[in-house]
Amino acid sequence: EEFPTEEAQEKERQRLFRLIEELVKWENSNNESVLAQARAEIMKSCDGNPPPVLDPFCGGGSIPLEAQRLGLINYAVPGSELDAKVDEIAGKILANPKWAVRWTKTTANIPLRALAAQLMDASIGWESVSNYLGDRREAVAAFKEKRAPKLTGE
Repeated sequence: EEFPTEEAQEKERQRLFRLIEELVKWENSNNESVLAQARAEIMKSCDGNPPPVLDPFCGGGSIPLEAQRLGLINYAVPGSELDAKVDEIAGKILANPKWAVRWTKTTANIPLRALAAQLMDASIGWESVSNYLGDRREAVAAFKEKRAPKLTGE
């Protein structure tokens, strides 16, 4: 094991945190020294075989730019090729052990479900309260009348 003690693990963790802190600074956006360190860490962490980065917005978001900046593989395809690319990726996923994928996905969703459960009651409550506000009535009337609403903050 590369970091056999808790002290060694904590030291490495702090080193990586410092690298991330430098990487996210705006002035380091094009700092080749910082980028080279980040790229090296990525390659080291995946044995020189970086994972593909898939952007569901086909290049419309910041994901591909950041992936490119860090030297990761990125897929962006024209709409006419999208179905074929999705089929290709789905085929690779389907080739994995079914139960391992299912249980990994289930595990990854546990905190998301817990968060949704925590927020749902408050969300429904506040949404219900907002139904009685003047701005809500104005918004509904404006929608029905096909005009811009005149909201007052009430």
